[in-house]
Amino acid sequence: MKASFFLKFVMSALMMCVLTSGLAQTDSAGVDLTDLTLEQLLNVKIVTASKNLIEAGQAPATVLVISEEQIRVRGYRSLLDVIADLPDFKIDNNSFSENYNQVTVRGIQGQQKFVIMLDGMRISAPANESLPVFHNYPVNLAKQIEIIYGPASALYGADALSGIINIITKRSEFTPFKTDVFYSVGDNGYHNGTLFASKRLKKDAALTLSAQYFYDGGLDFKKMAAADTLLDFTSHQTGTFNTIFGPITPSQPVENKISAPLTAYNVYAGVKVDNFEFSFFRNYSQNSSAIANNPNNAVYNKDVFYGRGVNLLSSRYTKEFNKVTLTATIASSQYKVNPKSNYRNLYTGMDRAFKYGYSSMTRGEVQMDWRIGERSSIIGGGVYETFYSLPESADLQDPVEDNRSIEGVLINSKTYYQPEGIEAKMFSIRYDNVGGYLQLQKRIGGQLTSTLGARYDYNSRFGSTFNPRLGMVWNPVKKATVKAMFGTAYLAPTPGDAYSYYGSFYSLDSGRTYRSNFFHLPNPNLKPMKSSNFELSLATYLGKSLHATLVGYITNVDNLVGYAADEGNTNMYNGKFLGWDVDYIEVYVNQGHQRINGGSLRLEYNQSIKKGSIKTYTYLSYVDGVEKITRLDSNGAAQHYLAELEYISSWMLKSGVDLSLHNFSVSPRVIWMSPQHVAGFEDPDSPKRRQEIDGYTLLNVSLGYKFGKTTLHVNVLNALNQEYRSPGPNMDLQNPNTELFYGNPQEARRFILGLRVAL
Repeated sequence: MKASFFLKFVMSALMMCVLTSGLAQTDSAGVDLTDLTLEQLLNVKIVTASKNLIEAGQAPATVLVISEEQIRVRGYRSLLDVIADLPDFKIDNNSFSENYNQVTVRGIQGQQKFVIMLDGMRISAPANESLPVFHNYPVNLAKQIEIIYGPASALYGADALSGIINIITKRSEFTPFKTDVFYSVGDNGYHNGTLFASKRLKKDAALTLSAQYFYDGGLDFKKMAAADTLLDFTSHQTGTFNTIFGPITPSQPVENKISAPLTAYNVYAGVKVDNFEFSFFRNYSQNSSAIANNPNNAVYNKDVFYGRGVNLLSSRYTKEFNKVTLTATIASSQYKVNPKSNYRNLYTGMDRAFKYGYSSMTRGEVQMDWRIGERSSIIGGGVYETFYSLPESADLQDPVEDNRSIEGVLINSKTYYQPEGIEAKMFSIRYDNVGGYLQLQKRIGGQLTSTLGARYDYNSRFGSTFNPRLGMVWNPVKKATVKAMFGTAYLAPTPGDAYSYYGSFYSLDSGRTYRSNFFHLPNPNLKPMKSSNFELSLATYLGKSLHATLVGYITNVDNLVGYAADEGNTNMYNGKFLGWDVDYIEVYVNQGHQRINGGSLRLEYNQSIKKGSIKTYTYLSYVDGVEKITRLDSNGAAQHYLAELEYISSWMLKSGVDLSLHNFSVSPRVIWMSPQHVAGFEDPDSPKRRQEIDGYTLLNVSLGYKFGKTTLHVNVLNALNQEYRSPGPNMDLQNPNTELFYGNPQEARRFILGLRVAL
């Protein structure tokens, strides 16, 4: 995209926030959230930043709150839609076979590096397995969604490296009954249905139920094939795949029908009785395990998929004693890979290789919130967690029968002399974590609020960690707020990383002996990734209806996990696995360091107009940094390089308008990305500058018309019908012999029609 267009786009978005003030009217505001002033909206009370109720503007963190009204007007269907419009978030769909998409926050790659919660209960996987983000996380039940940027381990412990997303549910605590039913359909087999119901049972009791089911036919490859020579599905017709390793004819049949669908559902039930709260949540998501591979190197059939789900059962008891509030929480969660999950690609001989994994966590926490007068408060708590994990298996010949003893056979290892094959090694991991945290918040004078906190954790797998937190919120004048914050966080080495292994053996003598060209094998000695972050922000009102926030941050991340050869690094395997020779053994190791710097400018405008309201936002984000990379030269000596970050777009601009007028609403939203970094380097011998693929401009439009209790919705996604791509793993544009796309194709224009009935 040309720079002149970018400048015009920025200026247009900025002017949008200012010029709309001409629509201002003098209608009085009511108590409904849709009629709140900008100052009231920006200072809505949140709980995530400090684990107690505090105005968002006074929270010792960079905070953004998405309201129920914004979810409705913008036509958000899932958490993915929400975060796509957030500043500093970059979404790359169709990028990873195991978790469909990749979320990068402020240059930190991976959704396992932030925590997703529902009413403060973690609904991310218990052992932090990486999950996709789309319709497996609901928004139809949200009263508001609180997004906290930056490290949060001082309160939340492991894995809150780049932030927290907390979905706060709505309930019928003040109205007898409410319900909301929504169903939408779209092209290419799109279906999405949600149900929400909440009923006040008595004065101090309420029941809430929610459910969602989603199906999407995925990318329309037939329409895309004409523009991409790599989208050649001749192999699916002939049954012989011309892979980068040469022609492969699988022994199992391949359907000629090309399919890569997405499926997801979630269910929630919650009840509040006096001081007790009980809830159950389940989600499941499934996507093609062929994505990111061109069709000559992977099978695109509907039964080639990766599926996984999470269950959470939790209870909470809250009791107030004068100025002290005690909260006790017990939660149990489980994660499981669908045993029928399988790959069919060039590494499996185009036959099915099955996967399995499981983890569970039981957690107990007690927290005390002590209000010392009007100016001070102390929060303290203790946590005990116990974990069990069966990390993702190697490639298996058959599905695991998880109602029995968990066992399996390595793919392609069954031979004449060894008809039972080679038994796959299954790792069973048990560990505990004990943590304690303390935080003091104090109002100093009438202008300054300070926050000082820290948390200590001891984990039986990797030892102890200590994470402090310091925040200062200063109001030099009534309409301005300055925040200075420092915090640290850690990302626990997941069992999935520490015990990850994949690869296969082959035999040239019918099973008398075996050999392998490659195996990735476990390294149980991984240490936590650690980060430290300094952040400074200035927020001010420019008149009554326009608010500006300028944020800058510097983040350092150590102990990055990356690939390395076992030989010369861990030296754990000496060229053998299960007694057989392996030509190359790869492991994960802690190596490297990232230094990330960036910032954002946020403009938000809100004004009531006659019989309606208009809200606009413009977010301009910048991120840059370097990653320390170590490579061995021809003499075996370590050489260090400072490389650019991958997966980032240095500049991102997101802007939109939410207009509600009478019974009509419209919300056009634009996302602009500068060129995107991929993993490959411009000069492989000097790994510094990353290769790039083009950026893109997206226009999404949501429209709604309400008649009675019913609302008709129309969503137009990628309204400009842009052909654009996203980065994927290990992408190298200079490698002519690759199984990957040179940028993963994204969705073309899509129309979605929906009907909502709310009572």
